[in-house]
Amino acid sequence: MSPFDPKRRFDLKTSPTTALAAIVVQVQLRNGFVMMVVTDGRGGREGSMATNLISLVMQFLSPDMVRRIAAALGLDRNKVQSAIDGAVPALLAAFNYTATQPGGAQKLVDAATREIGSLRNFASALADGEQSSLFENGSQMLASLVSGRDQNAITEAIAEFTGLEEGSSGSVLGILTPIIMGTIAKHQSEAGSLDANGIADLFASQKNNIAAALPSGFGSLLSGADIDHLIAP
Repeated sequence: MSPFDPKRRFDLKTSPTTALAAIVVQVQLRNGFVMMVVTDGRGGREGSMATNLISLVMQFLSPDMVRRIAAALGLDRNKVQSAIDGAVPALLAAFNYTATQPGGAQKLVDAATREIGSLRNFASALADGEQSSLFENGSQMLASLVSGRDQNAITEAIAEFTGLEEGSSGSVLGILTPIIMGTIAKHQSEAGSLDANGIADLFASQKNNIAAALPSGFGSLLSGADIDHLIAP
């Protein structure tokens, strides 16, 4: 028997079993989406995309952007990077929990709506010395979306994980919150689903991505918080 050739064409009328065996599934990660491409022996293609919010946020948080944030906050760049690596999935877990609560999805919609287009101006705001305004805005937004218990748990976890002081950890959270909501706003607006149902569906699909993105040992620092069940392995 000759080796299987996925490019070989088959006629379903004459060889249905062989034709079905020729179906090829490819998984491609592009711009924060997981694309599953099904190709049959006749060259047909079907695709479906699943959003990975972690990837979308991290694309914005490039090494250069991390350097800018660290400089604006007067913090060590490596510690800020470590803080971001833990904080992004932890914050998304907290927002995921919010989305499951009565009225929570609409709160997220309202916060994201206020951040539409904000990512375009973020770097220039840092360059202009507006980090205090960004932090205050983000801290107020975070307080409106996440319980004080979870906010404190994430702040303390970042401090313990990175060696930053809790005040500095809180500053990182304040800066990251509008970035995350701006990313969600951009994605959902482009998808035409910046509404409560769309946000709820989006977050419902993120648990595995969030758990996979948490640095080793970080999840245990959040034990006992409301989001604990969302970051368990």
